[in-house]
Amino acid sequence: GKLDKIIAYCKVDVEVTRDVHLYALENGKLHYDSRSGIKTVSVDWNSQPKKQEPQQMSLF
Repeated sequence: GKLDKIIAYCKVDVEVTRDVHLYALENGKLHYDSRSGIKTVSVDWNSQPKKQEPQQMSLF
């Protein structure tokens, strides 16, 4: 029924997301379609994110 369709959709969505991520890791870039044509964006997902020190928030 409808739940099976949702499950199938989610599985495909996860596969596509994984494939996009792996492509970017291997190639350092992603391509996407925009109104003005195919564009490329550089990505660096291999580097470690900088650790941020927790900040005390003011209540006032």
